[in-house]
Amino acid sequence: MILPRLLSGRTTRLRGALAALALLSHTAPAHAIKILIKGSTSLEGQVQGDSGSQLIRGKLRDDLGGPIAGATVVIELMQSNGEALRMLQGPRSCNGGGPLARMDGGYAVETDKQGAFCMQTQRLPRQGLLRARFPGKQGLAGAQIDLPFDVERPAALLAWDPKPELLDLDAAVTSVNVALTGNSIYGNSIQLELRDERGKELGSASTDERGRARFEVETARLGAPGAGELVVRGKGEGAPELRAQVVRSARVSLVAKGPEGAIVPQDGYRLPVVVGTQRGAVDGGVVEARLGKEILGVGSVKEGRTEVPLAFEVQSEGEVELSLRYLPSSPGWKSGEALVVRVPVRPPSPLRKAPLLLVGLLLVGWLARGWKRAPSARRAEPEKQRVGGEAVALPELSVEEVQAGTRWEGRVLDAHERRPLAGVEVRVVGRDFYGERRLVEARTDEQGRFDFEVEWAPTHVLQVSGPWHVMVERSLPRAGKMTVGLVSRRRALLEKLATAGRRWVPEQAVEPTPEQLARHLERQERAGGARWARAVEAAVFGRDPVGAGEEARLSELESDLSRRDQIDGVRR
Repeated sequence: MILPRLLSGRTTRLRGALAALALLSHTAPAHAIKILIKGSTSLEGQVQGDSGSQLIRGKLRDDLGGPIAGATVVIELMQSNGEALRMLQGPRSCNGGGPLARMDGGYAVETDKQGAFCMQTQRLPRQGLLRARFPGKQGLAGAQIDLPFDVERPAALLAWDPKPELLDLDAAVTSVNVALTGNSIYGNSIQLELRDERGKELGSASTDERGRARFEVETARLGAPGAGELVVRGKGEGAPELRAQVVRSARVSLVAKGPEGAIVPQDGYRLPVVVGTQRGAVDGGVVEARLGKEILGVGSVKEGRTEVPLAFEVQSEGEVELSLRYLPSSPGWKSGEALVVRVPVRPPSPLRKAPLLLVGLLLVGWLARGWKRAPSARRAEPEKQRVGGEAVALPELSVEEVQAGTRWEGRVLDAHERRPLAGVEVRVVGRDFYGERRLVEARTDEQGRFDFEVEWAPTHVLQVSGPWHVMVERSLPRAGKMTVGLVSRRRALLEKLATAGRRWVPEQAVEPTPEQLARHLERQERAGGARWARAVEAAVFGRDPVGAGEEARLSELESDLSRRDQIDGVRR
């Protein structure tokens, strides 16, 4: 090797956001302007000697560090004064073939599947400049690096020894090692510093006579558990630099205490659990409670706390040992040892059946009374709630009609939290013999308010839909003031889950957990229904909101709920 060198290209960063305005008019719909946002790229390169010739190697990466394959990189060779370097023979690809094609004053070379490129050329002069340039392509911005070289004074090349990937925050100190190859222009020793993605200095070290350096880092100086980055950089202008993506991890511990007195587990019980690490509270993941091999319940962790629902049957009074285990949702958290909690239990009192017998007697009496006198035909008015001074029949639609007119106005609220919903689409469509057509549409403001004008007709339909709420569709009422309550898709799915539990596990006094429902369906040879239950649980208790696409996917899985699997196990 004559001249090893590693350069990080000046990375083009797209930090701004583009905005476009669409013209609106009453005669034509608005057309959005398409916007293309390009990702940034980076180049790195080095020059190596090879039997009287030189190899110019490098890599092209995207802003996440991934390789860019099948891209064209233009390489220019220049003298120290910036003039073009005349080659006696045209450079060739390292993989063989004819001379490389000329392009924009340089030579064009293609990247392979790993994003690497390589060009072989004759010996270069003592000093000069190598320029590598990526013109960019669809979705990716261009990048360029200038690589000065000096045959008699080779530069340094840093490498991880070994490459760090996982940093254990439970240890007091962690070590990071690097190795220096090549004869350094900085002498026998190079001063290096170690920083993280925040730019915070974690330590400094010098290379020894073997070109190696070791950083001893106190883990208390590292960031929170999760993804991060380590950067090793030499001190001084033009010094080498090295980067690595890492994951900081911490072991999770659980703290829980059983109830003071005996509980009736058939009635259900929520066991409070504190979830944390040496670095503080945990936010994410779930805590699972088991009795033997049976999963009793799962609780989602938020801000270091959760309540695990428990529901199971016991035949006699005594004490059971429950095993609690944390299941992480990201690689930054590590599951620790299971926690054993002793819970005193007792079966339900036999007197609990007396109210059921009394209810049965009253029901028989009511039926007998109904045979003698017909029930009243008068229907009760729907119950209304007061929301901000307005009468609202949630979660449907309430209207205060006017005598005549073509103007509607109103508000859209969350049916449970009773807060205004912004950005909800309110539209009126016409359905008749000629098909369906959109007549008018409006969007709610920050206060959830909307208004529109349209001629009323009995074939007109009102549709109200939000990004995270179930759509409400009703016949268009007469003009007036209306209030619409939308149910979130998450709550609607949770209700479906509860309804399915009551239907398929009626013998259980409390609603079964999603996992209990799934295992019950598997015993009933309904594996498709079990997949639906687990998928709904993941959506309902997940971090991401439930949109229309996820709702459609779960609706498709729901068709498997009542389907019994074939004996041969093949789903039809």
